[in-house]
Amino acid sequence: MCLGYFVPCHLSAFGFSPPSDIGWGFKGEREDSISNGYLLGNGRRLYSPSLMRFTSPDALSPFSKGGLNHYAFALNDPINNSDPSGEFTINPRNFLIKLFTKKIYKGSIAWQHDGLTAYSGPPRKDGKLSTLYISGHGDSGYVIGDQYKYSASNLYARLEQEGIKMKSRQTHFLTCNSAAPESPQGRSLAEDMAELTGAQSSGYHKGVNVYGVADKNGQYVDRLLRIPLFDYFYGVTSTKTRQGNIRNPQKAKEP
Repeated sequence: MCLGYFVPCHLSAFGFSPPSDIGWGFKGEREDSISNGYLLGNGRRLYSPSLMRFTSPDALSPFSKGGLNHYAFALNDPINNSDPSGEFTINPRNFLIKLFTKKIYKGSIAWQHDGLTAYSGPPRKDGKLSTLYISGHGDSGYVIGDQYKYSASNLYARLEQEGIKMKSRQTHFLTCNSAAPESPQGRSLAEDMAELTGAQSSGYHKGVNVYGVADKNGQYVDRLLRIPLFDYFYGVTSTKTRQGNIRNPQKAKEP
């Protein structure tokens, strides 16, 4: 009978560890017993955890995907990046985000406060106010900041105080449960905002996966993600619900 056991293995961020007989280690790669490094890309290049760099130059540097530093490993950020081929860095998180992106929303930042961001979409062809996107955390009836939660009326007043015209402006909440009523007989955040603005407001009946970040040009970019397993097991959705004075009624039933 063979009893299973655990062998502790402590690694630095760059993969350095005391000598051991385990054989495998950093990022699941097999350690070379002679050099105590890792032969990446089917032996193409040797990565040395003690030096925190490759021991030979990158053929794809400096003018291609290898980057400016011929010897750098994972752009010197091994926690967030990986370099399994020994030639160029990949970011697994960014790869998955791009893979599961259903739609991208982007615009100029109009307001940021308490962990919430409001940004305006592109100009509309009909000359009306551009859509205002509101990104952050949320729950039924509220958007939730780092310290406070805000109802539609709270948010409407704050945005008006910042000089953002809200009357007749279409809004889109990229927040969880923004189209779900606060109580069985209550109203949703999107419904309340639609009543205040007199224009369409969109939200989501369930949780929603959104990855938002400001780009180098000062634009805010939200990626609406559709991850089928999350949708099934965690009750997440990527289908928006339109409330209020719907601009294009034929789209009301579209995702």
